[in-house]
Amino acid sequence: MAAPMQCLTFKRLNISILSNLLKNVRIYRSLSATSQTSDTASKENDDYDELERQEVERRIAKLRDVSGLNKFEKARMNGVMPSINSNRKYLKSRSFYRKMYAAYGSTSGVKPGIMWPSKGELQDLQEIERDWTPSFQDMVKKLQQEKTSHMEEERLRIEDVQKNMEKMPDLIAEYKKKQLKAAEVETSKSEKIEKIQEEFRQKFGFSVDPDSPKFKMFRSTRIAEDMEKKKKEKKVTKKAAAEKMLQDMLETGSGAKY
Repeated sequence: MAAPMQCLTFKRLNISILSNLLKNVRIYRSLSATSQTSDTASKENDDYDELERQEVERRIAKLRDVSGLNKFEKARMNGVMPSINSNRKYLKSRSFYRKMYAAYGSTSGVKPGIMWPSKGELQDLQEIERDWTPSFQDMVKKLQQEKTSHMEEERLRIEDVQKNMEKMPDLIAEYKKKQLKAAEVETSKSEKIEKIQEEFRQKFGFSVDPDSPKFKMFRSTRIAEDMEKKKKEKKVTKKAAAEKMLQDMLETGSGAKY
């Protein structure tokens, strides 16, 4: 904040100095004019005064301008067409001329006809549109095909839903059956654990938690014993069935052929 205030004070001081200088020059010239008798010398002094006055006023105007804008920016701010002296390619393009005409109108000096494409450019645009843009009939046909495809997909979906609804009672019954079987398996498992717990209590004289390592080891042993027992029973049953079949063959006389 202090720097701008100092700059402004400096500019005001310069303006005051130049104003005083202009006054002194005018006084000096007026005194000189009265002392000179030649009309030619008076005219030269007046021309010099005018040039000096214009130079002082120009310097004063420059000091008063605190905007810091250049001529181009000032013209844009005031809505005046700026003078453009450049050989840059962009400043000679149609896009730039369009922007100038849109901003400044007829004062820009741009001919409105330049806004539209030429005959050759128009033909190129028509060819591009013909090659890459579908016709109205093609778009309508495509929409009809999409609509037909969507309706067919919806019909198949509804049929699938109806078929599944017809299967729903059987699926529910099967689900309930699975749930019942799972409950029976869980019950059988619980009963086996309780049975093994009771055997453990009878053998060791105290109850134990099912998750204790001692009980788990005892249960593994009992399961292995049961499996071995079932295996032996199955073997015995199989042997008895074979002996019975052989006895039946002997009794019916089938064994004579062998």
